[in-house]
Amino acid sequence: MKSPKTLSLLVFSICLFPFITWGQARLQFIHNSPDLSLDSIDVYVNKTLLLDNINFREASEFIQGPSGIPLLIEICPGNSTSAEDALYSTAVMLSQGKKYIAIAQGTIDGNGYYPWQPFELQFIDYARETSNNTGQTDVLFFHGSTDAPALDIIETTSLGLLCDNLSYGQFDGYKELTPANYVLEIKDSASQTRYFNLQFDLTTYSGQALILMASGFLVPGMNNNGEDLGFYIVPASGGMGVPLPPKPDPMAYIQFIHLCADQALDSMDIWIGNKKIGNALPFRYSLPFSEILAEQSHVIAIQPAGSISPDNPLASLTYTFHDQQKYLLMITGIISETGYTPSPALQIYTFDSARTEANPATTTDLLAFHGSTDAPNFDIYETGVGLGLLVEDLAYGNFASEGYLSLTTADYVLEVRNKPGNEVLYSYSLPLSALGLQGKALSLCASGFVNPGNNSNGPGFGLFLALPDGGPLFELPTYIPPTTAFIQFIHNIADTSAQYLDIWMDNQLLLDNHPFHRASAYIEVLANQNLTFSVLHKTSTSPSNPLASLTQSLESGKHYIVVLDGIASSSGYNPLTAVSMNLFENARLIALDNTKVDVLFHHGSTDASEFSIYDFSMNNLFEGLSYSMFSPYIEVNSIDQGWHLISENEVIKSYQVPLNTLQFTAKAVIALASGFYHPENNSNGQAFGLYLIPAEGGAFISLQDVTGTSEIQDETNFSIYPNPARDFIEVNANHFQGFIRLEIYSIEGKKMLSKDWNTIETSKVKIDIKDWPIGIYLIRLSTEDGVMTKKLQIIE
Repeated sequence: MKSPKTLSLLVFSICLFPFITWGQARLQFIHNSPDLSLDSIDVYVNKTLLLDNINFREASEFIQGPSGIPLLIEICPGNSTSAEDALYSTAVMLSQGKKYIAIAQGTIDGNGYYPWQPFELQFIDYARETSNNTGQTDVLFFHGSTDAPALDIIETTSLGLLCDNLSYGQFDGYKELTPANYVLEIKDSASQTRYFNLQFDLTTYSGQALILMASGFLVPGMNNNGEDLGFYIVPASGGMGVPLPPKPDPMAYIQFIHLCADQALDSMDIWIGNKKIGNALPFRYSLPFSEILAEQSHVIAIQPAGSISPDNPLASLTYTFHDQQKYLLMITGIISETGYTPSPALQIYTFDSARTEANPATTTDLLAFHGSTDAPNFDIYETGVGLGLLVEDLAYGNFASEGYLSLTTADYVLEVRNKPGNEVLYSYSLPLSALGLQGKALSLCASGFVNPGNNSNGPGFGLFLALPDGGPLFELPTYIPPTTAFIQFIHNIADTSAQYLDIWMDNQLLLDNHPFHRASAYIEVLANQNLTFSVLHKTSTSPSNPLASLTQSLESGKHYIVVLDGIASSSGYNPLTAVSMNLFENARLIALDNTKVDVLFHHGSTDASEFSIYDFSMNNLFEGLSYSMFSPYIEVNSIDQGWHLISENEVIKSYQVPLNTLQFTAKAVIALASGFYHPENNSNGQAFGLYLIPAEGGAFISLQDVTGTSEIQDETNFSIYPNPARDFIEVNANHFQGFIRLEIYSIEGKKMLSKDWNTIETSKVKIDIKDWPIGIYLIRLSTEDGVMTKKLQIIE
């Protein structure tokens, strides 16, 4: 369509009637004839070409034209040379001030079109170019499909019936709608057969008026294989009609798991309606998750293998699944009349919040189900890592009330304990890591008989994993306690004469030339017998005359940490603290909460005082950590954060701790204080620092010190008064001479003040703090000699 031609009507009228004054009307043309010979049309008015090559389902803009005079409108095939080629003509007279829509519809003749609807122009004189009310969208419905029956148009999300019994050639509207996302269901008015479920997005049409037009053939095969029926938005601005996309049918996703241990049903058929979707599914097998139409009732029937219909089923369930939800359907129970005690009837148990993937994807998700007909209520404990109670009071036919457990993908030990006495009934290995199940969501199914002798000698009790992609269930192996334990050695002796050490177990060299600031991997050693571990200087040839030794019987299956601390030299260090092997039992490989980080603090600095650890929000992580001491594991958020080391109410060190950046989520780590607080008193050895060590060992990870590189230790060098404070503070630095930079930081690290200060001019600075939030702040003075930091508390 060539836009200059849209002025042709007015130009033509002026030329034809130069001395007549007339009113104005506005008119939009829409080509909706599905005739294959009219893939485009030309429109002539009073023998003058107005619109050139309008394509099927294309509209002009609204055109200004004359009112009160006769107009001969003629339709020709596209690329016509004159109105003499007209296939159709009609005479009209437009009324002043009115707005019209003219829709070309029907076909030229009945050859190959059924039913035949003759070609014509369908006019309305109440068209709109914009919505009546600002912010609304006005929609005019038009039925332009020659072979479609009368239609009902229903908006299914909120509005209900919009058009009732809309027949071919009819308009209905305007409907004034809020611009939103709607869903239109198109039905045969008589039979209520649903033809379409369409998305009707009006969010970009605010303030506009438009036509929603049915266009094309319901049965193209009866109509020269013409264009399929669809619904198109035609805006007042013209252009090609915009097709409404189909709204996908609501679908759910379901998985069946065969847990019926009755030997009379060692395989089963599963029917949904009259369709067999599971053919001879064996015991302890599952079907993969598959799609099923949602938001309608389904009858599920269980039959013996080889069934030919769902009639007279062994068990059935009528159920409506919901759109985009996932479901587990566990089939368990007894079908035999005798031979099983107890004998609950075969039944289908549903879970409506199933998963096919773990959330988050770095974990493995587990949902427990009790499908053992003769097992009591039981609890499930994890005892290998130490997670403790996972599932409580699980009864037959029930899914765990805890829902999915999101576990770090590791290898675990599960204990099934009876509820009343907490007696361990069964122990199983759960090898999630060994099986490579990270990112999976699994069903943990209790299946089989506790007492096979009372149940026709059927299969025994066990725990089984069902994967979302179906297939045979994986039987958890019975847990066999190991005969070994695991031990890790960490070299933290900062004495420069002991940069490399040998570590022996009895007469076996375990670690040769093990370097300072490095942790070994866990080493597997014999359990439940006394072992002597010895530390010697490098290149040792036997464990004789060790720097330190430790004799210990290690419990089977447990993990231990040994940190080597102290001084190996006889002089040059103050204090001369002897080498020690400090043992921590029940070490962790992973965090108990897979969204957190478990931190084990250890003080290994021979000359540092006892300190407490606070985060930058002044939450106390551990109070009173002294030399050679371990804290218990402390659970912290898996975020980049900061920690203060505080001794005698003074911040002695502050560190950035990038737990998230280091990807330590769900891990267990050691935070170890190492080195000398006063290197000058300790042969200028390694300066004090705080380090992280992951469970897998390796080199220490140094944390960035954010308190300053050279700390001035004399606390009398400056003072803060009052402290705590409300309205003001006075900082006194009378022991300094010269220029000082004064900085104050909130505990979250925000710089509140920065000031250069010449103490020769004045030794005191008064600072207004009355508008500062209450909380803890750090005041930092920087001089040529170093840095000193003090804590300030602002109160109400």
